[in-house]
Parts: sequence; structure tokens; C-alpha cells
Amino acid sequence: AVLQGILIGGTTAGAAFALDIEGGFFDRLVASPVSRTAILVGRLAGGVAVAMLQTVLFVAIGVIAFYNTYFAAGTGPASLIIESEEPVSKAPAVASAAGDAIAAPSGAINPEGQVVFTALEDNIWVRFYEDDGDQLFEAQMSAGDTFEVPSDAVAPLINTGRPDALSITIDGREVPKLSNEPVTIGDAPISAKALLARAEPEAVAANAPEAATVQLN
Repeated sequence: AVLQGILIGGTTAGAAFALDIEGGFFDRLVASPVSRTAILVGRLAGGVAVAMLQTVLFVAIGVIAFYNTYFAAGTGPASLIIESEEPVSKAPAVASAAGDAIAAPSGAINPEGQVVFTALEDNIWVRFYEDDGDQLFEAQMSAGDTFEVPSDAVAPLINTGRPDALSITIDGREVPKLSNEPVTIGDAPISAKALLARAEPEAVAANAPEAATVQLN
């Protein structure tokens, strides 16, 4: 950006300098009671000032673009369509012999299963990458677009500003979203094992009131 600003500013200043000489403007300045050195320095200083302003503008635009891409990704305008909130189904709680409440699953999810992300809205920017920095996928997803996390990915992570607009499934079974709010997240682990580990505390918290009822009875 700095080199581009210098090149454009220098070219513009040079072209204006040549036009002043060709049009006779400099001849009139030479006839004035002003030092020729001052005339030359003043003209060059004006060109340098314009080049500096252009450079500052390019750098500012670059900084804004970099920030929006890597630190505030996906924080564009929200969808104008209000989606209905579907209630989250909870697994029934049963009492064990020790009196602890446990969830009655319909079958454990494979911690090595296939993880799939699906965009629920349009214009959802997302970046998937490995722990060592290797990029797996980066795009502006539209509603219905999916991404399958490669099974051989090493510690896959995600960066997005709309985790609430991405549904997640493991072997076709839905698991909780990374967040229910439009917040920027980065370096969030998305392996099947990591996603299931996130879901366990939520399940325990949801079943705690039912557990207390079972113990009292």
C-alpha cells in the first residue's frame, strides 16, 4: 500500500509538473521576485503531501479489511428474515441405583464420527483450519451450504462471526451449536470429540432440576 501510494502520488505530481511547464505557469513564477529554489521545493512538497495522504488512505483501508477478515469475521448485517426458534429437545432423566440422574440416550454418538457444518442463513463467512495453521476451507456460505470436516484433519478449528447460523451434526445427529448468539469466535475446536465434550456440561445442567425431583421422591 505504501509503495502504491508513492507510485501514484509521484506519477500524479510529475504529470502536473510537466503540465505547469508546458502551459507556461513556471515562466510566470520565474518572473516573480521569489527564489527559484523555493518554487521548486514548494511544488515538490505539494506532491509529497498528496502522496502521503493517498498512502494513509490505502493503509487505513487495508487495516479495516484485515480486521474484518481475521478478528471480526462474519459480523455483517443480520438477515431480515426472522426465523422461528425451535425448542431444544431434552433427553429424559432416569435415576440410577445410587440416586444420580443420568440421561437416557437413544445411542451414543461416535466421538470419531463425521462432523458436518450447515449454514442456516446467507452470507455466513467461515474459516476452517488445522491447529498448525493449514487452511481447510474458507468461504462466504449461503443457506443450505455444507462443509464436512475431513476425518484426517489434525485438531480442526473454526473462525466465524455467526456461530448461531451454523448447525452441526455428527454422523447425521445434531449437536448443540457453538453459540446461540452472533459473536466472533476463533480457534474453537470442532472435532467430534471436542464437540461432544462441549455438549456434556449442557446436558448435565439441563437435567439437574429433574435429578433433584427424582432424589426427593
